Amino acid sequence: MAPLRTYIALARNRAGRAATLAGSAALTCGLFTGEFTGPTALATVTATGTGLVFATAFSPAHQFVKTTSRALYVAPGAGLLATLAAERIVSGTHWGEAVAVAVWTAGVWFLRPARLARTLLGREPAVIATAPAVVEAVEAHPLSQWWAQCVAVEGGIAPGTRLTNPEQTGPASLRAVIVAAPGQPVPPISLAHLSALMDVPEDLITITAVPGRGAGVKRLTVGQAPTATDPESAWTEHIAAQVLPGTQLLKVNTFDLDKELT
Repeated sequence: MAPLRTYIALARNRAGRAATLAGSAALTCGLFTGEFTGPTALATVTATGTGLVFATAFSPAHQFVKTTSRALYVAPGAGLLATLAAERIVSGTHWGEAVAVAVWTAGVWFLRPARLARTLLGREPAVIATAPAVVEAVEAHPLSQWWAQCVAVEGGIAPGTRLTNPEQTGPASLRAVIVAAPGQPVPPISLAHLSALMDVPEDLITITAVPGRGAGVKRLTVGQAPTATDPESAWTEHIAAQVLPGTQLLKVNTFDLDKELT
């Protein structure tokens, strides 16, 4: 289950999308009539001011970051008010006004300045939603389902975590990735309790960091994987997986050491 902060962020971002659509609709109406100009301007000022106060109040961020975030928060509202003013100043319907409406809508929709401002202030979770299809694919694996039912439950030894990418590495060995809730580290996991749950000797279970990743993911290894005999497999298993992720062994040169030394 995702933390409350994730659901709040998701609702806030959906509200922002709805506000963008409402602003675009108001600007489009403004091309033909000035009836909605006053209410739209008032709503824009109110929404922008309220969001600005709640988003930046009591933020421990550096002053430069706070100033930049405030500017990002104000930008959509200021652009909308400027476009409304242009629609009233220019008599009739002009093609330049329609272009301004399209530019404002596309800019706010794709750039999302308010969300960027919250990210700068550290108030936006790195992941606000997970695609249901991906979750279903991960949880479809029997080992992931077992983890969710026995290990990650409330009161379990690793509540709120998920087991992803389970991989059989040998006849009696496997490895997988433990993923914590967004923005949270993987909690300390008792190897003794995990050993009892899995009915596997404790000395055959290891939980280690994943190279290049933060504390929110850990590598679970169970059993002893067969040792690779060829150089390419050995590099992939030991070097690329643990020391130099993403590298590949392209060429191997061999020579007879005894002959070279004579």
